[in-house]
Amino acid sequence: MAVKQMLTFSIIGLGNRGSVYADGLKTQKNVKIVSVCDTSPESLLKAKEVYGVEDKNLFSSDEEFFKEKRADVLIIATLDGLHKEQAVKGMSLGYDILLEKPMAPTPEECDEIKAASEKYKRDVVICHNLRYTPFYQKIKTVIADGEIGRVLSVEQSENVAYHHYMCSFIRGKWHRSEETSSIVLQKCCHDLDIITWFIGDVNETLQSLGDLRYYTKSRAPKDAADLCVNCKIKNCPLNAYDFYVKAHESMCVPYGFDYSDENIKKYLSDENNPYGKCAFKSDNDVCDRQTVNIRYDNGVTANLLLHGFANDTDRITCVFGTEGRVYGRFNEGVVHVERFDGKRYDFDVNKEVSADAHNGGDVKLVRDYVTYKLTGDRPLGISRISDSVKSHKLAFEAETVRAKNVKSQKPMSVDGDFTVKTGGVYLKGEEFIKAGKVGELQIIAVSANYTRGGADKIENDLCYAFSLIKSDLYDYDVSVSGEGYKHGFIDMYFTSGVMLRYAFTAAPISDFTTIRFYGTRGTVFCDTEKGMVSERSTVLFEKETEHKVNGESFCKASRVPGMIKTIAEAFR
Repeated sequence: MAVKQMLTFSIIGLGNRGSVYADGLKTQKNVKIVSVCDTSPESLLKAKEVYGVEDKNLFSSDEEFFKEKRADVLIIATLDGLHKEQAVKGMSLGYDILLEKPMAPTPEECDEIKAASEKYKRDVVICHNLRYTPFYQKIKTVIADGEIGRVLSVEQSENVAYHHYMCSFIRGKWHRSEETSSIVLQKCCHDLDIITWFIGDVNETLQSLGDLRYYTKSRAPKDAADLCVNCKIKNCPLNAYDFYVKAHESMCVPYGFDYSDENIKKYLSDENNPYGKCAFKSDNDVCDRQTVNIRYDNGVTANLLLHGFANDTDRITCVFGTEGRVYGRFNEGVVHVERFDGKRYDFDVNKEVSADAHNGGDVKLVRDYVTYKLTGDRPLGISRISDSVKSHKLAFEAETVRAKNVKSQKPMSVDGDFTVKTGGVYLKGEEFIKAGKVGELQIIAVSANYTRGGADKIENDLCYAFSLIKSDLYDYDVSVSGEGYKHGFIDMYFTSGVMLRYAFTAAPISDFTTIRFYGTRGTVFCDTEKGMVSERSTVLFEKETEHKVNGESFCKASRVPGMIKTIAEAFR
């Protein structure tokens, strides 16, 4: 392919995401934004003043905009339900398409976009931003280079900050699934794409549990007002006004908005403005917790945990292979590699991370896409539409299964007549939970590697969790494989609303257990390998406090109830 001298772009939808891509294009050479379509006058003014688009190339009507091809590439960053029609129209005119995720809100529309790409012979790339982050590119490179052997298990957690969940999924554009899409598609098509990227195109079966349990009208405090600006409840971490005054960059407001405290209060006092509503009194219906438990035909297991109770939005990833594991926390920006031959090393990618919403992913996506289109060379992250359809269909299937499971849930009683003796980080974590450090417990995520008597280890850990939850069980899923060594996942959903995800491996490395507790008022993380327990409240911008714990970390149940024995038996 000959090198192109200039690459031109049209953008339809110059809101938050469209502006992110436009900002990225401004930093690139040999590119130009030549036309913009948006229904907002403020967005069109921004296109003119910030991106230099001429008046004659500003459009408020789709019909007028699509009368002719105006550039080489069309960036589509409108609401999900418009993607299919606009993408197909664009391809019929000869555009290549850069399409914001999710592709579309239904599997049929995803298939139609793929079919149009083949019919018109046009290139479609979905904005899977995580693929372009230094963090996930490093993990992918470690896997591709064979450093951990063949992939056997992928543990993925998307821990959505409570304030981000409120902005987008309670008060924001994605608060009702029937109007846009499910949260597992909207928020986690990123994560399911990463899992697919690591594992490949392999047939699978999956289960999914989850529901909306906390952010509901029935949970509203007695004296809560409909609008946060009128509320007399003090120190509520969900108060819209208190949050936006401290973090106004999170507001979804028109271009040129005045961010003074007075104007923010006026903006949030409008009864028709959903961003000012009490978090418990909106008409939201998307899940605030969900698990997706996947078993692939080749013996690989994978699991995704999603919830809206973290202090900061963060992802935690761990990939086990036949020769080692690679893992890390997205926000920390350090990729750890531990091989079964004893070698351990780290990659600090922080110096490669820019200050965008996806830890460098947005900037690199634009840069790599421009390189791809100008030179024909395909950088590591550039997705193929077949892969995007595959990962999206995982989300569609997960939501279908989850909804079916919610309707069929019948509580199962757990014989709670047992005690659990604890020491080390187990004891410290238990003390913090009972002292109310996390408020009302919502999520427990356990990751364990244990090479001696895996089922016994799981039984005691589950008894420990049950002793803190003190609730009957709604439903559970178990996915286990003996491929390479024993590995798998247990998802448990309790009548109290607490969700437990247990990730287990019996890999030939040192034993470890990490336990992450998420609640309505904070988080507590326990790590047996480091002998450390950290805690943090939901107070905005508060720092994490670490506690070094001496002594052996253990938990031992006086007896194991039959149900727990049954659940753990698959790992025996």
